[in-house]
Amino acid sequence: MPEPSRSIEDFILSLANSEWQKTAMLLAKTMAECQESSLQVTYEELANRVVDLVRQGRLQAQGDLSQWRNSEVRLPSEAR
Repeated sequence: MPEPSRSIEDFILSLANSEWQKTAMLLAKTMAECQESSLQVTYEELANRVVDLVRQGRLQAQGDLSQWRNSEVRLPSEAR
C-alpha cells in the first residue's frame, strides 16, 4: 500500500523538536525530505508555512523569522 501523501506542514512538524533550532536548518531538512518524497516546493513556500505554524501556535519562534539564520523555532511545550 502506498504511503499516504504528507503535507508540507507534516514534514515541518516531523522535523521540529523540543530544542531551539535555526529556522534555516529546519528549512534545509524539510526541503531534503520534500525532495526525497518528490514534493515540489520552494524555500519561500516552506518559510511561509513555518510562519503560519507559528501563528497557529503549532511552533514557537524567537527572532525575526524572515531572517532564517538569525531566528529559531521549536515545538511548543505541550507538544514536547
